[in-house]
Order: sequence, then structure tokens, then C-alpha cells
Amino acid sequence: MFGTISAGAGYSAWSIVTVPEATPESIPAVTNFTALSSESIFVEWDPLPPDSGVDQFRVIVYAELPALGSEWPATPTSTDLVISGLSPYTWYSARLAACLQGIPNSCGTGPVSEHVQTLEAPPLDQPSPSLTSPGATTVVVSWRAPVRPNGVIQIYRIQRRECPESGCQPLDSGILVNIVNGSVQSFVNDGLDLRPFTMYEYSVTAVNSQGEAASNWSDIRTAEAAPTGMASPVVSAIGAYTFFISWQPPSHPNGQVCVFETV
Repeated sequence: MFGTISAGAGYSAWSIVTVPEATPESIPAVTNFTALSSESIFVEWDPLPPDSGVDQFRVIVYAELPALGSEWPATPTSTDLVISGLSPYTWYSARLAACLQGIPNSCGTGPVSEHVQTLEAPPLDQPSPSLTSPGATTVVVSWRAPVRPNGVIQIYRIQRRECPESGCQPLDSGILVNIVNGSVQSFVNDGLDLRPFTMYEYSVTAVNSQGEAASNWSDIRTAEAAPTGMASPVVSAIGAYTFFISWQPPSHPNGQVCVFETV
């Protein structure tokens, strides 16, 4: 190969390709390609002719992504094979490869089979949700799909738990706050059941037809709000023009109280 630009041409190094001396005259096509489970597929083909001269025989299985082939050996007299160790809910195709006995570089391949998808398996590796609090009683929960959905995600469940200042208990599963369709990846938790300036944790569980995967917990503190529950001060006269004023902090500070003002 060479490339040409205005300044001249550049040539690549040579590559050597050896053309097969001979290949089997007839390599059977795959006649049955059926998914047995989330990780296995049954492959069946017609027998080789008795005088085929084939001494090496194998099944090449191609995954949709990545489009690379993996080989499984088979005897020349066999007509079926169970391929295992595949990925769940993935499209595969297959073809047969055969080599002639005693002739180097004499392998050929048959036609590619139809595409078959392995069955679903429970999802794996659900990422933790991302949290924001645009208001004192509002938390926006967003998340991504599982790293390995292994099927169609039907629903997501969103759990919430309130954490004291000492932290949440690891065994506290929280409360279910919403269930959304599998195509949805965000939810606004808004209402009087949330309190200002309070620490909460959220977890998301992805569910498909075979099982579920729960994320780790993510935490957030809701935004501040105006304090409430400020009791009247206690005023005592200690002179003709002097008063002593005392007070208690608000019962619901709803944030960090910065200053107290007397009017």
C-alpha cells in the first residue's frame, strides 16, 4: 500500500499472505442454533461425508459486541455441541470450521448461522444515584443503568432513609419512596415528609425478569429553611434603664443559626 500527498508518496511494509493449498469441499451449515440459558447455546449441524478427509473440526461463535470469534473444538464425527460460558442477553452467531488431514493451511469455514440471543440473567453492578437538593424539602435523584443489565430493565425502585448525626445504620433498608419505569432515570422527591437541613440517603434497585441489583447508598443534606419554633424571650429589669434578655434556640433551626437579633 502507499499514500500520496503533494510532497510525495509513502509506502507501507509488505505483508505476506499464504493462500490455502486446499480446503474441504463441503463444510456443513449450522442447522440448529438455540439459546439454552443466559450463558449457553446449543449448536447442531449435518454430519460430514465419510470421505471428507477432515481431521480438525471446530465451532466458531461470534458475539455481536465485540465482533470477535471464539472457537470450540469438536470431533469430525460429532453433529452437535453445547457452547457455554457466554454472556447473558447477548446476540451470537456461529459457523463451522474444518481442516484437511495432512495438508498444512487447509482450513475452511461454512456459512454463518442465524443470530440467537442468550436468555436474561439478573442485572449486576447498579451505580449509586446522584443527588441534589434545590430546596429545603426537595431532593432530585438521578441514576444510570446497571453496568451489566443482562436483560431489559423493567422498573427501578427508589429507597430512602433518614440519617441521624451519628450516621445511618447499615442494616436499615429505608422506605420505598417510588417505583418508576425502566426507561426513567430520574425522580424528584418533594413533599412534607422531607425536612429542611436533614441528612438522607438514597438507593436505587434495577429489576429485570430474572432478578434485581441494588446500588450502594448516596447521601445528601437538604437545603436550609427559615427557623421555626422561636419562643418568646425572658426579659428582666435590672435597673431603671437596663434589661436582661435571655432566650432559647428555636425548636426547629432548619439550618445553622448565624445570629440572634433583638427588636
